[in-house]
Amino acid sequence: GGGGGGGGGDETGKRAACVYFCDRFRRYRFTCPVGGLHLLKGLVAVNKVLLAENAKLFEGLPQNEVSRLKAQGYALYEEKPTLQKSHHANGAKAVGTWSDEEYALPGFQWMYLRYKSYQRFAETWALLERCAAAGLFQTGAPLCAFTGIGTTTSSLSDVAAVAVPADQGGKQSEEEGAESKPSKLRVVSLGGGPGFELLAFDWFARMEMAVPSSGASSGSCRGGESSVGESGAWRALRGARERWLSERFSDVERQVALAAGAGAAVAAGTEVPSTRGGVGPGAAVWAGPQPLLDLVSLDLQPGWRGYVEALGYSFGQWDVHSPDAASAIFGGSHLPRKVAGDGDRVFGGQQPPEETSRGQGGSGQHRQQDESAAGSAAAKAVGSELARAVGAAAKEASEESGGGGVVCMLSNILCYCSDDSTADLFTELLQPGGGARCILVNERGAEQRMVSLLERRGIVVVKLLDQVAQGRDDRQMVFLPPGSPWKAAHGTLPNLPFSREAFCEMIFPNQPYEEKKYR
Repeated sequence: GGGGGGGGGDETGKRAACVYFCDRFRRYRFTCPVGGLHLLKGLVAVNKVLLAENAKLFEGLPQNEVSRLKAQGYALYEEKPTLQKSHHANGAKAVGTWSDEEYALPGFQWMYLRYKSYQRFAETWALLERCAAAGLFQTGAPLCAFTGIGTTTSSLSDVAAVAVPADQGGKQSEEEGAESKPSKLRVVSLGGGPGFELLAFDWFARMEMAVPSSGASSGSCRGGESSVGESGAWRALRGARERWLSERFSDVERQVALAAGAGAAVAAGTEVPSTRGGVGPGAAVWAGPQPLLDLVSLDLQPGWRGYVEALGYSFGQWDVHSPDAASAIFGGSHLPRKVAGDGDRVFGGQQPPEETSRGQGGSGQHRQQDESAAGSAAAKAVGSELARAVGAAAKEASEESGGGGVVCMLSNILCYCSDDSTADLFTELLQPGGGARCILVNERGAEQRMVSLLERRGIVVVKLLDQVAQGRDDRQMVFLPPGSPWKAAHGTLPNLPFSREAFCEMIFPNQPYEEKKYR
């Protein structure tokens, strides 16, 4: 379900070119301008290919069995039994919406692709719009994707990659190309499922390179303040982006079909993959500079692999509490010796302190002192070993990618892993030498425990949504390295939270739902 919606009666509703819904019963109405309409058409075209991939799971089954499996998936999506059980067991604390076993079912995946695609794509796009307005895509900033020589496109994700007009700087000389050494930015969606967040990042990075946010954001105001000049700047930015998207997505269904055919040819061994790292040469050509991205979905459920690879991205099975959690993020092979479950630590080959102190006798006070000392030593061992593992994996990945760095994306997974061991992992990723430029967060709940866990460890937490009109709102955030220069002294980033003018000019306004803040 979409969870909240609106947009019919405000300024965004007045200029809406499209009404769309993220829930199956169409209870929550969202609107978007023509740029959003183009993107949603592209998403629908891509999703047809993913649903065709899903249909393969039903091949050879009698129709009544296919109907039964889809009905099972519908019931799971609608009733959310795992969520209901966790509510009853833990009061108000939910432990995930669906179980790993439920995510694996073909009927459930059929439902998920059809409905969650809109929410995950649109919310991620809105998150990136806020980041771009704050300057995080500018040269040298955490989300800057290095540019390289234009190459033949390689996947379904490349439907936006058509030639840039020469007057927009689309042509690059051979001399420039020979001198530059392209570096890839590795974007890893943790708990990324079928990859809709990656698709949004890929397309947004292309648009931001061609039509950067800097022009509108440079003269804008913060925190609900407004000006006539600001309103015009945001409107001009939206218009330029809509023109760009209109050109790129004018024939999106044909482009997607051709890209899907090229991907199938590569999979069948009758076509050679392009140098960009996707599934095949695709249909369109990116003639000018393009963002060089290595897009990866890591998820506990291996059943998402086929969909991610159909998009032209990479997939890896991943558990945040597994020994290779850090290594998988970088694509390397450096593993800590042990990572236990919630609340446990890596002990570097030692026994946990409660085991090493058993049978040693002595008074209760002495035993407590011994246990405290052992626990402190074990905690230091955890930090040092995890730091070594993360640092080694980051170094290896940096050498292979040309120093492009890593950005992590979290989308509705903190309900599964807001614990100390995950906070330790995120902290090490963001340390100097840890390899991660930042962690982008999109979550459901307005209050996330991970915020306090990371702030106690020195991580810079920036909340992108308004925190005044309706109180605390942790649904969209950026986690930055300690001492990051990208956080202003007053606790946020430039141009955030959005003023009413900027909010109304978003391509996907009201994602996630916060319309009431701007009335």
